[in-house]
Formats: sequence, structure tokens, C-alpha cells
Amino acid sequence: MKHCIYLTLAIFIFSSCGNKNDKLLELKVKELEKKVSESYKPEFSAIMIGIQAHHQKLYFSGLNKNWELAQYNIHEIEEGIEQIEEYHPEHDGVNTGKIAGQMIDAGIEMVEDAIKQKNDTLFLESFDALTNSCNACHLVSKHGFIKIKTPSVNTFSNQEFKTENK
Repeated sequence: MKHCIYLTLAIFIFSSCGNKNDKLLELKVKELEKKVSESYKPEFSAIMIGIQAHHQKLYFSGLNKNWELAQYNIHEIEEGIEQIEEYHPEHDGVNTGKIAGQMIDAGIEMVEDAIKQKNDTLFLESFDALTNSCNACHLVSKHGFIKIKTPSVNTFSNQEFKTENK
């Protein structure tokens, strides 16, 4: 305990002793932090492909009443929307950061509610609403030629969507 007090006191004393080198070092650190924050920016299409993959996985999770996996996938879709807001607040002259969340959030909440209730009928209805909100967002963002639909085939044949009966 005594050593912690001395260490804290030493850090306080040294940190309060500012000099020219400290200011230069501080500026350099801020400059590097800015470069790091700007160094990673996933492509818009890569984020959308990730959302589309989780959209499909969400459907088959809910269809098989695998509510834990469905919750995971809806959360991943939500994170994808957050990435659009963070990394692409504007895309092709459209305020995608604003409209993506506004248009998709209600659909996400509906699906989350169906998952919490473990209600497969409500899940399918809310999944359709989510899909429609995706397509509405595409229209508003000048990408109406991209039409999302309810999956008809599971292309993720290497993943099990059924739950084990307990």
C-alpha cells in the first residue's frame, strides 16, 4: 500500500512538470492517434455484404427456433448499421449515417422483440418488416436496384441452425 502511494505521488509530480519536450511528445501522440483512427475504414460494400450474410443467418436461425443464434445475428446486423454510421456517414452523396439507423432500427427492434418472446410467427412477420426496411433504405440511398428478399436456400451449409432438444 505504501508503495502505491509513493508511485502515485511520483507519477503526479513527474506529470505536472511540463517542458517543451512534453508538449512535442503530446502533439506527436495526438498526430499518431489521428493516423491510427483514420487507417481502418472498411469498404461500404463489405459492410453491406456482412449485413446481408447475417440477414440470411438470422432467417434460418429463427426458422429453426434457435433464438440464441438469432439474437447473435440480429446483433451483428445492428453492429453493421453502426459501422455504416461511423465509417460512411455519407456515401454517394447520401447521408447514409443518418438514414440507415432511422430506417432500420424499428425493424431490428421488432425482430429482437420476437426473439425475446420466442415467437416464431411474430419472428417471420418482423423479419419481413426488417427486409422491407432494408429495401426502403436502398431506395432512399439511390441503390433501389439492390433488392433483398427472404432467403429461399441456405448457402451456409457448413453451419448448423437447428438447436439440440434439451
